[in-house]
Amino acid sequence: MSSSKPREKRSKSIASHRGKRHWPPVKTFGFAVLALALIGVGLLYFLLQLPLLISWLMTTNVIAFLLYTFDKWQAQGDRLRVPEIVLHGLVLVGGCVGAMLAMTIYHHKTRKASFQRVYWSIVGLQLIALSAYIAWIVLR
Repeated sequence: MSSSKPREKRSKSIASHRGKRHWPPVKTFGFAVLALALIGVGLLYFLLQLPLLISWLMTTNVIAFLLYTFDKWQAQGDRLRVPEIVLHGLVLVGGCVGAMLAMTIYHHKTRKASFQRVYWSIVGLQLIALSAYIAWIVLR
């Protein structure tokens, strides 16, 4: 007997291929971003001897730009997308300039209000934190 419920589609995040389960995109993209960030920071910090903060910010912004670009390309072909939490995570750890550049150039995620609210909330919190840090340096 078949049930009256329609068969649910498998989510792309838990897609299987020949019976094998794949990692969810959050883990896949998350680990890839972490590996790229460590490599990028290591190269800039140790080889070019840039300050650690500058190395981190340069790396996260390049990765953010590339990942937003990749997600736009994936969206056009209805393929596996980069989870929004990964995109927001990159912005949270310092990739807001690269993300904004990619969003502006490719018009990616610019119409989705919920995405924009989270993005601008993160940027706002970063600006408040930066202002507080600068005020603390000046006033001490």
